[in-house]
Amino acid sequence: YVADDGPGLAVDDSVEELTEFGVSNHGGTGIGLAIVECVAAAHGWELDIGESESGGFRTTLVGVEPTG
Repeated sequence: YVADDGPGLAVDDSVEELTEFGVSNHGGTGIGLAIVECVAAAHGWELDIGESESGGFRTTLVGVEPTG
């Protein structure tokens, strides 16, 4: 997973909305989560998006199997 302690997500943000190309609530490019979602889908994984322990943003790749 990746998490931060920033402003977090708006209550009405859905995973589908957050992973659309060009969506950014804070002045970014809006391509980061869209790319991560595309890579996850290509591997059969899912993206779980929510709030971090500190109230910021957290995303987890679900279905990833450790190697080695």
